[in-house]
Amino acid sequence: MKNNMFAIVFLSLYFSIIPAVKSYASFSDNEYLWVELSERIKETNGSLTQLMHICYGGFPDRKNSISGLEGLRGFYTLKEKDKSGKDIFYPVNIEKEKESALIRVNSLKTNHFTVLVEGEKNLGKVKNCYLAKASFVLFGHSSAKRS
Repeated sequence: MKNNMFAIVFLSLYFSIIPAVKSYASFSDNEYLWVELSERIKETNGSLTQLMHICYGGFPDRKNSISGLEGLRGFYTLKEKDKSGKDIFYPVNIEKEKESALIRVNSLKTNHFTVLVEGEKNLGKVKNCYLAKASFVLFGHSSAKRS
C-alpha cells in the first residue's frame, strides 16, 4: 500500500512539472529589445561619437524590423546626480529608418555612458513593454586639450 501511495504522489508531481518544462522550452521564441554598439567616429572638434543600433526580435541572430514597435524612446546618463541624489537622464535622438533605428552619443571628454531604450508592442488586449540597456566609455578629447 505504501509503494502504491508513493507511486501516485510521484506521478502527480511528475505530471505537474511537465507543463512548466514545456513552457520553458519555448522561452527562446520570445522577442527582445537590445542595443548593439557600432562604430566610433572621431569628429573634427576632437569629440567622439558612438553609433548604436537598436535591435528587436529573437536575440541575437533573429532580428525583426523595428517598425513593429511603438513608443520607441531613449535616454542616457553620465552618472550625474541632481540635488536630491537621483540620476540625471537626458533624451537621445533616435534616427528611425524603414526597418532599423540608430542612436548617436557624442562626448568631448572621457565619459561613462549608460543608454536606456524603451519600446512597446500592442498584441490586441495585451501590451508588451521592452527595455534595453548598454553601458560604455567614450574617450573623447577637446581640441584645446590636443593642442
